[in-house]
Amino acid sequence: MAEAGPTDDEDPDSAGGAEVGGVGESAVRVPVRRVPVPPVPLAVRLADDHGPRRQWSPLATLESPVLGEVDPAGRIQMAGTKWSLDWWLGAEDRWHHPSMEGARSSTALDGSPVREHRLRVPGGEVSQRVGAAVVGAGSFGGPGVVVEVRNDSAVPVALALVVSPWCLDERGRVGSVSIGEDGPHGCVITIDGFPALLMDRSPARVVVGSTGEVARALAASQDEEPVAGREYGAGSDGDLEVALVMPLAHTATARFLLLPPPESSRARRRAPSGAGTVSVPFSAPALESVAAGWATHAGTDPR
Repeated sequence: MAEAGPTDDEDPDSAGGAEVGGVGESAVRVPVRRVPVPPVPLAVRLADDHGPRRQWSPLATLESPVLGEVDPAGRIQMAGTKWSLDWWLGAEDRWHHPSMEGARSSTALDGSPVREHRLRVPGGEVSQRVGAAVVGAGSFGGPGVVVEVRNDSAVPVALALVVSPWCLDERGRVGSVSIGEDGPHGCVITIDGFPALLMDRSPARVVVGSTGEVARALAASQDEEPVAGREYGAGSDGDLEVALVMPLAHTATARFLLLPPPESSRARRRAPSGAGTVSVPFSAPALESVAAGWATHAGTDPR
């Protein structure tokens, strides 16, 4: 169900345009004419006198504990971590931040625990699906969280995966982020010392800063080419935010994989053989197939 609410536009006085998304040169034009309100998690934005409005869905397989949670705007927090993964879209008019938008919806895919979030942008919609499945990545094998982002709009967009020092309902921390070697199958993103995010394509641009700075830098097209192997670090406050930006063509789908932290006892139960060496490419079922599998197990009355 679509949720009414204010958008994150603030400053209409800037003018001009800039391109984002390419290596060395840009692939998608995003006008530089609005400065966004710094995005915060949906539970925080909708907070009242009783505190944050906590509403999210657990992510797990039939045989695993809860791996993490996803909120109705598509922000994901893995169990045992103090950071979250957000997704932002650079469209023809501006950057769109799902937690700050009214033009979005959240549903269960075919009644399964796979969540689908759709965000309206000029030219159509972009969808994000999130679900848990048994995956493989190098010598790692076990449950993980699969993320699929598909551009169903009529024009290309820029997609930013944002490693954020926010939990789903409060401030968290990110100490360090490093980008793995660029290759034909994507790359591995290491967060706070462990391989946490696997991408099926390497980021074309990157923006690094503290909370609030990254959204404003993207709006001003102040991005840069990523350097493989470089580690971005935060101060003692852990206030590090990193946006990994890539172009997403019309009808294209980008896939990502979130792994549980290896130091977690719950993670060891998820992958009893040990995490091993994590590498790309990763193997994971399509989330449409995951939803169909849940329907088979649950019959006609899934809960």
